[in-house]
Amino acid sequence: MVKRLIYGAFISFMIITGLQVAPLSAEEDSSHFYYYILVDRFENGTTENDTDKIDRDSTAGFYGGDYQGIQKNIDHLKTIGVTEVILSPIVESEDYLGQQVKSFEQLQETYGSEEELKQLVDQLHEAGIDVLVHVPLQQVSATSDLVGRDWIQADGEIDFNNESAVEYISDRLNDWIEQFQFDGYYIENADQLPTESLDSLTNQVEGLWLGGMSNETTLENGVDIFDQVVRFGNHEETFSNFTGYEADFTSLLNQPLFQSNDVAHYIDFKHTDRFTRALEPTGNHPVTRWKLALTYLFTVPNDPIVFQGTEIPMDGSIDDLSTHKMINFLAGDDQVSRHVEKLSSMREEYESLRSGEMKILHDEDGFLAFERILDDEKVYVLINTTETSQHINLTDIESGKELQGLLINDLVREGDDGEYRIATDRESANIFVVKDNSGIYWPITLVFVGVMGAFIFFAITMYRKQRHKNI
Repeated sequence: MVKRLIYGAFISFMIITGLQVAPLSAEEDSSHFYYYILVDRFENGTTENDTDKIDRDSTAGFYGGDYQGIQKNIDHLKTIGVTEVILSPIVESEDYLGQQVKSFEQLQETYGSEEELKQLVDQLHEAGIDVLVHVPLQQVSATSDLVGRDWIQADGEIDFNNESAVEYISDRLNDWIEQFQFDGYYIENADQLPTESLDSLTNQVEGLWLGGMSNETTLENGVDIFDQVVRFGNHEETFSNFTGYEADFTSLLNQPLFQSNDVAHYIDFKHTDRFTRALEPTGNHPVTRWKLALTYLFTVPNDPIVFQGTEIPMDGSIDDLSTHKMINFLAGDDQVSRHVEKLSSMREEYESLRSGEMKILHDEDGFLAFERILDDEKVYVLINTTETSQHINLTDIESGKELQGLLINDLVREGDDGEYRIATDRESANIFVVKDNSGIYWPITLVFVGVMGAFIFFAITMYRKQRHKNI
């Protein structure tokens, strides 16, 4: 009986220590964590702006998402660590994606009023979140008030080689900054637009500029035009690496500008299937696999972009537009959301995860291990997509240190051979930070001693009572 009680004390101790989470403190200098919001498909905060354009029976219709819906979820965005939201096009448009522009002078009425947009931006700023707006520069609709101008072609395509087009757009964007206090703009498929015109536009309009590019050559050229370029076109490689057990990360790790802070990247986006959908043929659990993919997204040098609903995590296909389903914030559990929160907090606390050099330590058979180094700060990242536990022995850490696991609570100290052995279970990831050896962790030790003492006292008391009865 006494043995059972002592074992119970040991289990209690393990549970207590397992719940310990390293405190994370924020720093003033933070990296970018972009969150793209498809306004019409985020949340319907009020029905007052639901005009006759709303058609929830059509996959291509307006569903009623609006500024008030975003406003209701600002606390959520702040909690998961978002630093910039990118709003889908806000101009009057024929489609919910905002690509078929009717007017750059009018806002999409189903999203809310100008005053509501101002309130949204103000409240996001109060939460420490900057606001970027996606600017559609490819085409206008047949009913656009711009039809007939010499820089609008017969098919509605905007001739961005025309200086008048650049001047018109730059005037609108500057007006919006003055009126709504936007912090910057995002241009998709920027490599399809003339370089000189883009350079002129970004110089005429202040703010943070993001440009989406899929061509490797234009990606490198884009860093001279934009503050950051968004790497397009590699989601299939990312999907293949994180859906199965035999990942080969080589193609991802050898991408142009992989070590650059001038690039932002994503797992999935509004023009792709959801990563959750790519997992269906494998039968692997979405939450488990999303944690692996997101750990990669947040710990390599490029900055992360997350498409709305990733933290749920949502499912969907681009073919039937189910990738753009309205978000149900009450669906599922919050495991992925909490994982994103942890990752963004770690990027905020550890500067090496934001701007440190990345050194690959292991990249074979579905197991990736690397370190991020900045001055004296070292952080190690282990991502294991395999069906077995994996480990790596570190030999370049000075004696007298310890490694603390941040995603999964762990503490690794120097072995007798002078090496540090860090490991991760199957289909899991962890981040280790090097710290001075803390010796005995007295708070946990005292709790353990207290629990053990209480159990032993109880066991002895019960034993004496039982013995007294038997006499």
